[in-house]
Amino acid sequence: LKLGDEIGGHLLSGHIFKTVPFLKYNEEKKYHFFAGGKEIQPYLHYKGFVALNGVSLTLNEVTTHTFAISIIPYTLKHTNLSKLSAGDRVNLELDSNSVVNGSN
Repeated sequence: LKLGDEIGGHLLSGHIFKTVPFLKYNEEKKYHFFAGGKEIQPYLHYKGFVALNGVSLTLNEVTTHTFAISIIPYTLKHTNLSKLSAGDRVNLELDSNSVVNGSN
């Protein structure tokens, strides 16, 4: 990767900020909901991203206490995210740009 090259996705560092519990799957919206927490909510933004268990995903909904993502069928098939049950904890990596910009 060279300066000026286009980046077609999210940049991940592999740094796990914390683990968060999976809450539920909403069949109607096709959203997976996770519990947030006051220490991470300032860094979660609609259409921003997080990585869950190393998979970069776009945030579709952010509330005071939760966040939701959609997972496309290919990603569900090829990751362990398809096996989530309510209460299972996943590794959370925050968007490093959000953390830097949100800490000022």
